[in-house]
Amino acid sequence: MCSYLVDFSQKVEIAGLKHLFEENGFLHLKNILDKSELSKIRETILNEFEMLDSNVNLTEPDKRILDRCEMPVVHENCPRIDKNCYSALINSQLPCVLKEIYGEDFLWHFPPQIRRLSVTKNNGLLPYHQDYYYNAIYENIIVCWTPLVDCGTTSPSIELVRTTVKEKIKHESNETWEFGISPESMERHLKNYEEIALKNVNIGDVVIFDAYNLHRTFWNKEMTDTRYSMDLRTVKKSFVSDELINSRKY
Repeated sequence: MCSYLVDFSQKVEIAGLKHLFEENGFLHLKNILDKSELSKIRETILNEFEMLDSNVNLTEPDKRILDRCEMPVVHENCPRIDKNCYSALINSQLPCVLKEIYGEDFLWHFPPQIRRLSVTKNNGLLPYHQDYYYNAIYENIIVCWTPLVDCGTTSPSIELVRTTVKEKIKHESNETWEFGISPESMERHLKNYEEIALKNVNIGDVVIFDAYNLHRTFWNKEMTDTRYSMDLRTVKKSFVSDELINSRKY
């Protein structure tokens, strides 16, 4: 079994996961979430996207968010800001894993991101990037990428560089995404490291990586189904000032 794959359908020693995370730069936590609970959450999310598609009164900013394959918040009952939508993660062994890796208490960044990736929209097929650009107010984060459908066969998945990256790589705008990395930079960083395309990431799994990990959408022409996923981001409590805690929701 690959050292980055940890199957929670079997007994897992949480105490050894920090070493594996640092060794690989990411972990694929298989079967860590309750699938039946996630399936219910998925139905709520699919219904919300259906409502958004039929809403002729969306503002231009909300239309742009939807076109970016993300869920805008257009009403107070939107699932993106409903904490019940994340109960499957909060009530699982995932918090224990994160606390072991952090070595201290952590906070859930709120609200998380909910995404719908259709391969007909090329702007959702992301090139290699790091996530630190999206949460620049924190020194570092751990992203919990949570698929709501089975990914890697008929739906796009995720591909990651198998190493712990310790630097912020320069990102520039490109035609695909606002934060792309130049081919020259990627060639330098991929030269000595392995690229891992996760071809069997299913509902109930979580892939975790930090703000500096290099990752992109894994996709081929056989993957024609829409992918639904959630991005929950966490941060060490010591990284967050009291002022910031009082100004945001966690």
